[in-house]
Order: sequence, then C-alpha cells, then structure tokens
Amino acid sequence: MIPSERTLMREYGVSRATVRQALDRLARLGYLRKEHGRGNFVALPGAASSPGSLGDFVEEMRSQGREARTEVVFFRIVQCYPEMAPLMRLGAKDYTFKFIRLHWAEDEPQLLETTYLPYTSFEGLNKEDLLKVPLREIISVWYRKAITRTEESFRITRLDADQARLLHTSEGAAALEKTLVSYSRDQVIEYTVSLTPENRMKFHIVIEK
Repeated sequence: MIPSERTLMREYGVSRATVRQALDRLARLGYLRKEHGRGNFVALPGAASSPGSLGDFVEEMRSQGREARTEVVFFRIVQCYPEMAPLMRLGAKDYTFKFIRLHWAEDEPQLLETTYLPYTSFEGLNKEDLLKVPLREIISVWYRKAITRTEESFRITRLDADQARLLHTSEGAAALEKTLVSYSRDQVIEYTVSLTPENRMKFHIVIEK
C-alpha cells in the first residue's frame, strides 16, 4: 500500500488535486490498483499497461500537448489462423476476435495495432467498446481477467502495402514492430502486434540512482 493522499501532499508540498491527478494517471497505466475504502496499492508485476496500448498512447500524446484519437479499421470474429493457434494455445477450429486499431496524433497516424483475443473469453465484445476505454480495462475490469504475465519482443521490420497505406508512409519503410502476449495464469488472453514507422519513433529513458 502506498502513502495516503494527505501524506503525499505533506511530503512533496503539492496540492490534493496534483496528488490525485498523479495517482489517477498511474492507475490508468496499470501501476496502481485502487480499492474503495482501503487505499491505493502497487499493482502486481505484469499487470501494468504495456507501451503501445491505447491508454499509454493517449497519455503520452496529452503529455506532449497533442490531440489523440483512435480508429478501429477492422473488427471481426475469425477462425484461428493455423500460424496463430500454437501462439495462443488454441485449436485450429477455435475462434478469435481480430481487430486493427490505428492511433492518431492530430492529423498523423502514429501506431498500428493488430490484436487477437480468444472468442470464448470475451463473448459480447464489440467494436464500439474499443473506443470507450483502454483494452487493458476491458480485459481486467469488464471481463475480470487478471493479467498475471506479459511477454514483449521487439524488432525492426518493413511495412507491407496495406500497413504503409494506413500509416501514410511508403511501402517497404522501416518500422518498429512490438509483439505483446498477455497471460491470465496459463491462458493467453491477448496477442497484439504494434507497428510504428521509424520516422515517428521517440524514446525517452530516465535512469536514476
């Protein structure tokens, strides 16, 4: 459990509004868990929103003073692709939600995400839900799937024609590809591939000792 709002105000010499804003942001990013009547708790490892998620993207754009929006360009229930079945620990005849989201900063597309969710775990999900709240909130709050572990891998890749068209760049342009796999115990509950064109990548790392 982290210190109370009053304690944080006193220790850092800031207003209650500032403390609450900071706590709300940490909770949206998945680093804190709020329990009514009990307080704020540090979230379990692996429960935080991953870089590239809708929540993180919107927060980052707002911190830069830029307007952000998300467009769902594809949403369908599909039979699990043969190459996806072993990755998601599903059978070839199982179904998944497949949706593609394009995240914009003002008038420029920044991030293209293709996500697969097991259909039986998220029955009732629809396209409009993805525009209301971050995906992590849908998973953990709406469907009560505790994210116990995440795995992320990165590589540089080349955009195909469809990806380049959506991201307003040229076919074959270099991009950072991030693959995210989220687990609820032994079940894969999310498989997402994110693409960011090389000319729109920005890394900010702070190391304190």
